[in-house]
Amino acid sequence: LGVPQANELAAEAVVLQYTDWLDQDNPVKNREALDDIVGDHNVVCPLMHFAQRWAERGGTPLNPGLNYTAEEEALSRRIMRYWGNFARTGYGHGEGEEGRRWPSYTASGQSYARLNARPLAVAQGLRAQACAFWTRFLPKLLNVTGPMEEAERQWRLEFHRWSSYMMRWKSQFELYSRQERCQPL
Repeated sequence: LGVPQANELAAEAVVLQYTDWLDQDNPVKNREALDDIVGDHNVVCPLMHFAQRWAERGGTPLNPGLNYTAEEEALSRRIMRYWGNFARTGYGHGEGEEGRRWPSYTASGQSYARLNARPLAVAQGLRAQACAFWTRFLPKLLNVTGPMEEAERQWRLEFHRWSSYMMRWKSQFELYSRQERCQPL
């Protein structure tokens, strides 16, 4: 598995995170896992990161310039109705949808409305586990398992500094040791 900017251990962590270990040889599940890896890394987690930062700063992520295809016409009309309701009332849900209130996204609640062909549904923490893996765990793993060449270079530099210091100290100590000492009284 090739993961951008990941060493072998980090790539194995990705495999561990996304593999169904009770059915690890299932090609359909493996294809779906690969789809989740690519989607989480490239789309879902960056989008959630953006929404999180935007919400923390008091904004609401809107993009009214989306164009919908003919196949999405019914969904598009619902979404336009939700946006209209939001503009008029501050809430996306409309008359008769009170039980399916569209909540505001907050950094702590992370509630979002699932906008698809089914009735409005509210959920929390879109792919939170996967996004925590990509945004919290994997960067730390990469940090502590970085290239050994850099760690070795840093160690050599520090060792050289320590060695030079010790050589100067030894030289000064030898000079001091050769000096005549005062006789005790």
